[in-house]
This record gives sequence, C-alpha cells and structure tokens, in this order.
Amino acid sequence: MAAQTCEDDTCSVPWVKKMPTIPKQGAQSKDVICDSTTSCEDGTTCCKTKEGGWACCPFPEAVCCEDFLHCCPKGKTCNLAVPAIPKQGVQSKDVICDSTTSCEDGTTCCKTKEGGWACCPLPEAVCCEDFIHCCPKGKTCNLAAQTCDGDTSSMPWVEKVPAIPKQGVQVGDVACDSTASCPDGTTCCKNKEGLWACCPLPEAVCCDDHETCCPHGTTCDLTTGSCLGPSGSTPLKQKTPAFTTPALTTCDAHTSCPQYTTCCFMASSQKWGCCPLPEAVCCADGNHCCPTHYKCNEHQTSCVKGEVVIPWYTKLPATTNVQADPSAVKCEGLTQCPEHTTCCRLFTGEWGCCPLQNAVCCSDMMHCCPTGYTCTEAGACIQNTKLHWYNWHEFFANKKRALIV
Repeated sequence: MAAQTCEDDTCSVPWVKKMPTIPKQGAQSKDVICDSTTSCEDGTTCCKTKEGGWACCPFPEAVCCEDFLHCCPKGKTCNLAVPAIPKQGVQSKDVICDSTTSCEDGTTCCKTKEGGWACCPLPEAVCCEDFIHCCPKGKTCNLAAQTCDGDTSSMPWVEKVPAIPKQGVQVGDVACDSTASCPDGTTCCKNKEGLWACCPLPEAVCCDDHETCCPHGTTCDLTTGSCLGPSGSTPLKQKTPAFTTPALTTCDAHTSCPQYTTCCFMASSQKWGCCPLPEAVCCADGNHCCPTHYKCNEHQTSCVKGEVVIPWYTKLPATTNVQADPSAVKCEGLTQCPEHTTCCRLFTGEWGCCPLQNAVCCSDMMHCCPTGYTCTEAGACIQNTKLHWYNWHEFFANKKRALIV
C-alpha cells in the first residue's frame, strides 16, 4: 500500500475511500442499483467490500480497487503497491526482465502482445494471457470476468505499466500517422477495416490479406500461409492493433486537455489549464482545482466537503491546436464554451464556461453548480434532494501527486 494513488498515462491522484450504501427503502429513482436490497446515490459506483457486501465509490463508472476499500476515477488504475514508475534508469533492487529492461522492486515482469516487457505492480504476480493484465500470487486470471479468482474470493485484475529501459537503451514508438503508433521494432500495416495494426517485425512486409506480415526481404505466400525468402520459408506473422492517441477534453476551439481531466482558466497566464480530475471544481485563484462536489478553500489551499479536507490540485497549461470544435456550446456572438459545459456570465460582463453540462449559474457571477443543485451565499451547492453524502471518508492526502505533462 505504498503509493495509494490512482494512475494513468498523464497523472496521479489520491484514491478515494468508499462510503456506506443506501438501504433499498430509502433509495431514489436515479440511484445506482447494486442488488435487490442495496443501492448507491446517482453519480456513484457500487463496489464490493471485503465482507462481500456493497459500498459506494463517489465517482461515476469508477474503478474498484482490489483492496476492497478504495476506488479510482474512470480511466485510472489503482496503484496498490508501488508509486508511479520513475523515468530514471534501473535501480539496484529492480526486477530484471532481460538484458535491456527491468521493473521496480516489488513488481513482476510480464510479456506484452508485442513481445516486449511490462510491469505488473504486484510481487511474484501471475501474468494473464491477454498480455495486458495480471493477478496476485496464488490467484488465477479469469479473462471472461476480468477478475483474479482464488479459492475463496475474486478481485478485479490489475493493469500492467511500462517497463524501465536500462540507461543507454533507446525506446521509441514507430509512428503510423498523427494518431496511431506501434512499438519500437515493429512495422505499421493496415488491417481490413482500414485501421493501423502492428506487425511484430522491423521493416516488415505487409501481406495483401491485411491480416498477416512477413520479415524484411521475404514475400508473402497466402496460399501456403508462409513467408518465402532466400533461406527458406517461415510462417506468416499475425498483426496486433496499433496504439491510438488518447481522447482529449476540449477547452475551446483551439485548446484541449487529456482525457478524464478538466479544463480550468488560469488567471495568471490568461490561458486554459488542465486539472487532473474529471468534472473538477476550478478554484477562484485560477491556478488550482478540487474534486467534484468539493469547495475550494483559498485561505488553507485545500478542498473541503463537510469535515473532509484534502490538498487542492495544481493545474498545468492546456494543449493548443488549430482545429475548431463544432460541438462547442455557443454563448453569444463568437463566444463559445467546450462541449458538455455551460455558458455563465462573469462579473466582468464577459462569458465564462462552467465545467458542467446544463449547470446552474450562481448570482455571484463567479461560481456555478451542477443541475439539480442550488447556489448558496456561503459558496456551496446544495442538492435538491433529501439525501446527502455525510459519510465521506478522507482521501489519502499525504502523498505527492504527479503533474500532467
């Protein structure tokens, strides 16, 4: 439990403790149904407890962590055992995969589909046959259920992270086009659907069936299913799907942030910044943000919800592009906001973008609330329902978070 974070390719955020479920008789029509007797509030996710019961994760479509206590936002991976992989070279206690690659101490080397290495964030782990996931020692991968099964229980399986190249070894993907790439040492080939796939050979020959490929200097023989060359014939190689560029969160017609982040306008630079949380609350100082349903406390540089206090998050500049976004929300004239946001007037008379769809614009002309909520003079959003989340537990707030790059 060293890292206790939620990881993806762009950032690391603290994970969340789950809260008690709602007995069926008190449930509302929009609640998330766990089973015939239990439900969670709308916008949350049902997760199993160690005792086999249910708990509620305060994120929609969340990832339930295998410790049965915590959960992560959609698109992120629970980091139960190790912190994010550092970019420096191999350390003395690293687990050696081969002569050029290693994984951090306490992890396990597992092969990828492309024949390379990835790291399972568990010691002496079981590498699953899909070449993407892994399970704790003593458990069995259940590919159909996407779980790790044992004699008495099952838990969600774990996604592997990239291995560490040793110093002096260069690793670079092969670019197919602006949105797709293949691992180093492979070749981009089109598949039957016209999409990119990866042949597990360098400078390979792409066969006309759009499914197989052959080594450099040989010829595809689809009749015999082999690759013909001066030294004889070898079996055709099957291709694997190429990597695609992750989806982006659009800030405006020219600016975007990584998927599962939130665009927030930075007052200091007068540019968009990226908060490393989905549907986050942008703080009034223009440089920080908080998880959804939290309030920014500028005096203590923290995020507050009831008695729960966690450190706030620092934003980084967003990515600028030149393509217009036809799905943007039109405010007035040439002014627009990103899709799934709401135009709200600022106290300056200009338009601002609330990072929520169909939001309520507060009368202070600085804040906004989700639909179904009411703005209060204290700067909070009160839900128009009889149910309130009074049982939230604290985040693990003493861990350093990675920044978006």
